[in-house]
Amino acid sequence: TTNFKQKVQNAFPSYTVLIRSQSVMICELDARGQPDELVVIRIVPNSSKSLSFKSRILIATYPKEPSVQEMKRDFQNLRNY
Repeated sequence: TTNFKQKVQNAFPSYTVLIRSQSVMICELDARGQPDELVVIRIVPNSSKSLSFKSRILIATYPKEPSVQEMKRDFQNLRNY
């Protein structure tokens, strides 16, 4: 998970990437320096890929670690992309 977190951080350098309960999160820091979640990436073996919004957070579920190209395509609506 740590290597994947680093891969995500390298792909999206203008964001803060955190790990919380087996998920990798792409966040923006708010005015108080608190992480504001934009994307939650979950790796769920034997699942199918799904992208869905829960309020304004994109929940991205993949059966295996996605490539940088796939993430950039899937998260292309991030603000400072």
